[in-house]
Amino acid sequence: MADKKTKFMVGLFMTSGIGIGLIAVIWLGMSHFFEEGMLYATYIDQSVQGLDVDSPVKYRGVSIGRVERIQVAPDSRLIKIVMKIDNGIKLENDMVAQLKVVGITGSMFIEVDRTQPGEPDFSPHLNFPSEYPIIASKPSDISKLVRGLDDVIKEINTVDLEGISDKTKNMLDAINQSMVDLDLSGISEDLKLLLDNINKDFDSERWIAIIEEINKSAQHLESVLKRADTSFQRVNTLLTRFDGIVDKNEGTIHEALEEFKLTVQNTNRFVSNAGNLVDRTGDHLATLSDQLLTVGQNLEEASINLNRGLSMASSHPSQILFGEPPPARRIKFQDPQAHNRE
Repeated sequence: MADKKTKFMVGLFMTSGIGIGLIAVIWLGMSHFFEEGMLYATYIDQSVQGLDVDSPVKYRGVSIGRVERIQVAPDSRLIKIVMKIDNGIKLENDMVAQLKVVGITGSMFIEVDRTQPGEPDFSPHLNFPSEYPIIASKPSDISKLVRGLDDVIKEINTVDLEGISDKTKNMLDAINQSMVDLDLSGISEDLKLLLDNINKDFDSERWIAIIEEINKSAQHLESVLKRADTSFQRVNTLLTRFDGIVDKNEGTIHEALEEFKLTVQNTNRFVSNAGNLVDRTGDHLATLSDQLLTVGQNLEEASINLNRGLSMASSHPSQILFGEPPPARRIKFQDPQAHNRE
């Protein structure tokens, strides 16, 4: 009885587990049919390899729905993708859908975002009606890259590579001919002779002497540079000390400079006053000089008159007492020859 009961319980447990598993699978598979949401359609003019039904639809990285269906559009050119967006989320007219790749697995999802101001519209033109609201689309980044490579390849194909090759070949031929015309062998011989002559003129002893002189000059230059470095260090130390002294005595120096400024101002004032005094003294001296000249002239006239008076006094002293001098006496002279004639 115990064995039968045990087998019955094991069978019941296995049957219950299988039933619960089937119910879970059916529920997970059918749960999407009970989801509510708004359906939108977008049309893409590129391969959707890696995009499957139930792939997520995201808005800036946040999942807002899933892919409901993927099929070829009525024009047999575009791919129609029907998206079910969750309740409470409404896609506006300025939204644009783009395929994105998940990592390196090749799986894809649909990224929905708002168009940037001034961004061109890459959405394909539709010539048939749509049963769902349409969301504009733009090529994926990989598609843009491939198209850019195609454009580059087209530009390369338009380049005249054959003509460039011919021009390059002609240029190389011209260079080769120029090298031949240069007579490189003759130039090589001339260079060899020149080097031989140099080797003859400069023997090993002479080269050694030149090198020794160069070494001596370098040593002397090094010593000079060391001395200059030492001098610069001393000057730097002196300047540092001077800066320290100036910093310590900045107030005293400032006061001394102010006093020196006042002294200079007073000196300027004194010099200005002295100049004015000298000018006035010069004027007085000029006046005094004129007066002294007049006095000198008067003295000279007085001296002349005095000399004249003294001369008269010595010649006619009576004139001083009696006035006018007596009339001059006439002396008669007798002619001795006349007396003899008598």
